[in-house]
Amino acid sequence: MFAIATPAVAQIFPAPTPVADPNPAIHHTEIAKVGTRLEIKRTADSLSISADRAHLTPVTLQVGSKMMTGLETRLFVYPKVDQWRYTPPSAGWP
Repeated sequence: MFAIATPAVAQIFPAPTPVADPNPAIHHTEIAKVGTRLEIKRTADSLSISADRAHLTPVTLQVGSKMMTGLETRLFVYPKVDQWRYTPPSAGWP
């Protein structure tokens, strides 16, 4: 399930603090399971989106010493219209 960035969520999941002495030159292998399909459930008053746990693929990462890994997602929900057009951001995430 995706969480919405609100002050209450920020208290539960605070931003990580900087790690002392990270070194990307010294690294090790980590394997993370990444979802390849989403499970979407819609009711009259809610929308629930989560990774389908039946469709996870292992991905090998090279992680630097004392470095953090993470995932950032953005979710855009548009009202139903006859026609819409997506305009990607000019340079990366805003």
